[in-house]
Amino acid sequence: MYPNPHPRSKRKIQIWNFLNGLLIFLIFLLLCAGILVAFKPEWIRLNELSTQLAEEQSKLAREELRGKQLAREVKLLQTDPEYAEMIARDKLDVVKDGETVVRLDATRPPPPAPTPTSSPSPTPKRSKDKKPSERKTP
Repeated sequence: MYPNPHPRSKRKIQIWNFLNGLLIFLIFLLLCAGILVAFKPEWIRLNELSTQLAEEQSKLAREELRGKQLAREVKLLQTDPEYAEMIARDKLDVVKDGETVVRLDATRPPPPAPTPTSSPSPTPKRSKDKKPSERKTP
């Protein structure tokens, strides 16, 4: 083989190869960043729509349950005269002769107001953890 007339040319080729690889890597990173920036709004919208879908499905499930309850109540009102009588009496506050109605409210009455007492006020306790010079005098 012939001796290489320019020994630095091999080094220059290595540097250029390295720089070409670095440039390709940077172009790849820029493309990835561009794709992310381009699709970020769509990704955010997808998340919002997924949340909205979950809320709507929850509402639908509640409404379906309510519909089933109403259908059951309609069926009972149409087929069970005792149930219809009970509902009507409850809404109109009508009682039968000799019947006693007891209603329990879910709300509690307010606690009774404290009555004032004529006993002397308790004397303040002395603090044991403070030095006598740090204690406050009344």
